[in-house]
Amino acid sequence: MSEANEPPAETVRRELKEELGLEVVVGDLLCVDWVSPHGPWDDIADVRFLGRSLGA
Repeated sequence: MSEANEPPAETVRRELKEELGLEVVVGDLLCVDWVSPHGPWDDIADVRFLGRSLGA
């Protein structure tokens, strides 16, 4: 989840570092989608970036 005023690419970098310990270069923006509220969840903006394989 993005922090206040945090750009989506920075969110990707931060979350992958925090959750998996990975330092990544975020690729090009591929798409932005919107998911409407459902069940107990609010709506979300789904932002996807190009990813590349990680080396050994």
